[in-house]
Amino acid sequence: MRSRIAVLCAGALLALLSISAFAQIEELTVNLTGLTSENDSSAEVVVTVLDSESRPLADLAAADFSVLLNGEPAAVSALERGVDNTQPISVLLALDVSGSMDGGALDEAKAAAITFLNGLEPQDNIAVLTFADGVNLVLPFTTDRAAATAAIDGLAAAGQTALYQATEDGLRLAAGEGTSYRAVILLSDGLDHGSALPQDDVLGTAGALGVPVFAIGLGQDIDRQYLESVAEQSGGSFAETPSPAGLAQLYQEAGEFLRGQYILTLDTAGLNFVRSEPAILRVDVSLGDRLGRAERAACAQELCVGLSQVLAGEQLDAAQTVTADVISSEPVASVSFSVDGGVVETVIEQPYRYTLDPAAFENGERTLSVTVETVSGRSESAQVAFNIGNAGGGLNVMLVVGGMVVLIVVAAALYLFFHRQPPANLRKLDPANLKPPSKPGVESNSTQARRLWPDGGPPSAPVEAVGRLYVSGGSLTGESFPVSGSPASIGSGEDCAIKLSYQVDDEEQVAVEHMRVWVRDGRLMVHEIRRMTAEGAEGGRWAKLDPGETLPVGPYTFRFELGAEADPSKEVPDVLRDPAAANGDGDAASALEAKVADEPADVSQLSPLQPQPED
Repeated sequence: MRSRIAVLCAGALLALLSISAFAQIEELTVNLTGLTSENDSSAEVVVTVLDSESRPLADLAAADFSVLLNGEPAAVSALERGVDNTQPISVLLALDVSGSMDGGALDEAKAAAITFLNGLEPQDNIAVLTFADGVNLVLPFTTDRAAATAAIDGLAAAGQTALYQATEDGLRLAAGEGTSYRAVILLSDGLDHGSALPQDDVLGTAGALGVPVFAIGLGQDIDRQYLESVAEQSGGSFAETPSPAGLAQLYQEAGEFLRGQYILTLDTAGLNFVRSEPAILRVDVSLGDRLGRAERAACAQELCVGLSQVLAGEQLDAAQTVTADVISSEPVASVSFSVDGGVVETVIEQPYRYTLDPAAFENGERTLSVTVETVSGRSESAQVAFNIGNAGGGLNVMLVVGGMVVLIVVAAALYLFFHRQPPANLRKLDPANLKPPSKPGVESNSTQARRLWPDGGPPSAPVEAVGRLYVSGGSLTGESFPVSGSPASIGSGEDCAIKLSYQVDDEEQVAVEHMRVWVRDGRLMVHEIRRMTAEGAEGGRWAKLDPGETLPVGPYTFRFELGAEADPSKEVPDVLRDPAAANGDGDAASALEAKVADEPADVSQLSPLQPQPED
């Protein structure tokens, strides 16, 4: 079981992602900032221990640590300190370059960052990410100090502050590095403005990925509550300075924090530890009369998945809601639940849950499985066997015999009743008239999940279309596609409701799943699927279109029409088909940009969509 590095995601597990300590005697602060494993017999844990003044403790020994993995003691077979070993550190510098940083603040920030660079070892990796109206990965991870220095020297300030989006992108980029030591140093001087992601989603990511965030607040207008929360959830630290002159000291403290980390090598042979499943990691530190403790969910690889609320071999007699516990270093595209190999529900948003109703399946042993797929196509599965009816045993012989006697008596009574007084209106049961059993207490959410009945059971009623997308440009000119209140995928994948095929010079221009569209309150909701690349984050933007407005995707232009107003004879205005062609100055693009709230929150140029939080 890989400890949960990464996405979990949901529900009760999020409570485990925060750092806890002894309530009465705590003098030491213990931060868990990573768990990695190459096999199921050993694992490495990255731990930082701070004193009452938040300074890293040096000279701790293996005997000072006590580790539990899924409630079982794990022996510490070796210990190393970051300052003593040659393992590389991967640090992502996330710098606020909004307009309020212009002038002396940005100059001091650049000088402090370059000083920090000069203190790193030759094998250490550095990446530079900036944020203002959007997020820009200026420099991917590299050991080239000259390139990093030049990237920082060239920064300029302008625009707003996409703070939440920058945190999310920085965490996922750092989590994708293969080193044990990974960190994000986040500098901001203001409140968030322009992020498509809500704060709670970012804090969930921070708690799940195992990448510490050293959050630095500059000035009086910082979002102190958010910066403190993201540092706490990630196992990092928060510091602030009223003036830019204090930045150099704070960057130096972040470096000392990194070098003060310990790597504990655990012997996991014989433990309930599977690298692909989330695990609960707990570390206690005892140094004389000083104590500290940290506990969190963790994953020892880039993607972990497990199932909650159903135990192996459990007898199910009533509907049970099960949860897929997911930790992922990149965004999750879908979570599919299956029973005996047949997909029964696919969920695309948190919480990843499915209500398992035993009445929908025949008696006997059944296998529930869950498969998680990320935006890059990585997948991982978990499964558990359960019983329906009496297949699992556990009933004593007298109960079985007694039940059989009762059934015989009831059957005889029914036989006598129906043969003496045959009902005049009794009709023969026809399997075609049978309806799937309802799931009590569960409402259907068409924007979150689609349900499929297993083993040839009755399909769900078709969703009524409430609008259409009319296409011009490309090979689909003149065609149209229905849209409803349920999300429909647009892309080049075989499973997309609207399948596109477009390549230029053998380079794919339309992703396998490019975006999802659905209708809400008479408007077309558009969500571009988010992807992480070597150049940074792509996608993840939102738009809302009114009837008659258009949406470009590669060479295609989709026009949205609602209900009876859909008219395929309408022409697509040239100004929206090619905004750059109007007036020669790009002003015509405002016809589409007026529909969105803010500038893009990432560096993708796939389409003119802009990020806008969903209502």
